[in-house]
Amino acid sequence: MTEMRVLHVLARLTRDQGGLLSTLQGYCSALARSGARCTVAAVGEGEYLERAEVLHFAPGTPRRMAASPGLKTWLLENAARFDVVMAHGLWLSPTRYAFAAAKAAHKPFFLRPAGMLDPDALAHHPLRKTVRWWLGERGMVRRAQLLFSTQEDSERCAQHLRLDRERCHVVPNCVGESWFGIARMPQNPPLILCLNRLHPRKGVREWVQALTLLRHKGVKFQAVHAGAEEDAQYAAECRAASTSAGVRWEGVVSAPRVQEHLAQAAVVAHPTVGFENFGMVIAEAMAAGVPVAASRRALLTPQLEREGLVEACDPTAPEIATAIEHALHAAPDRARRARQYAQTHFSEGAVGAQLTRLLAAHA
Repeated sequence: MTEMRVLHVLARLTRDQGGLLSTLQGYCSALARSGARCTVAAVGEGEYLERAEVLHFAPGTPRRMAASPGLKTWLLENAARFDVVMAHGLWLSPTRYAFAAAKAAHKPFFLRPAGMLDPDALAHHPLRKTVRWWLGERGMVRRAQLLFSTQEDSERCAQHLRLDRERCHVVPNCVGESWFGIARMPQNPPLILCLNRLHPRKGVREWVQALTLLRHKGVKFQAVHAGAEEDAQYAAECRAASTSAGVRWEGVVSAPRVQEHLAQAAVVAHPTVGFENFGMVIAEAMAAGVPVAASRRALLTPQLEREGLVEACDPTAPEIATAIEHALHAAPDRARRARQYAQTHFSEGAVGAQLTRLLAAHA
């Protein structure tokens, strides 16, 4: 069997792309492990990706749409050299370029919406998105093979937009091998960890309120938050509310520091109040063998709740507090089973094999 060549296209490879970037890195590593070769094309300078050839193209105008005449031309001239073209994200010019190039080269086109087709996401700046939808995004989405990270994500989008379900495929995000090798060293008093961005959609304020409720009940713990500050006013409100909860705020930290925290944590809380198409924090915590208390609005949570692997809750302070308390007293067997589940479903080997089969079936 010849080596499969996969071309990935996205607007930017910068750190502010968050989950879009980390999922792309996971896909490249997983595909490489399965014997495929990945090339990534993006606009402007950005991050290095392991196990992928990365091509950067000069930005054009309008910059807010990530336009790049160089990228557009290169895609039209080179798409035929690849077996599959995959675009990551919506609304920006590179995705349109990738679709047009794949169509001209008669190559299969996969689109990973990355949560951008969720009804919750479409309700944000609705006028702007409605205009873009009817100016071309709709036709592209309906012709693409759509790649979702959870069944719940796929169902929400398919039902809302009346998508062709035969074009909707589910492949989970990939957790890197290093997360499975974390040696557990839980602290005393137990450490409750939150790794969400400081943004109203992420539920950090509700987490702080939950910790305050636990303090009032006499529960002893340490609490650490690590994550970028994306809304200054919200961040200030969270810090002000945390006085009695005793949270240590660390801001943006490196991946090794996150793994150090996971080694020491008794519980990882993921309290998101906005819908998320996956929830990488949950999968990484499972891989590290850390009990998880997670909001059901992270669309990975419902399937894990059905398997009895996480403490699931709605994102209100009382429910988050109850979920954290239950997770603190969860049987050790649950964390072991969660780690095994992550290895079976989210590891490079598992995701790579599933994704390769899917792409090969359409190549």
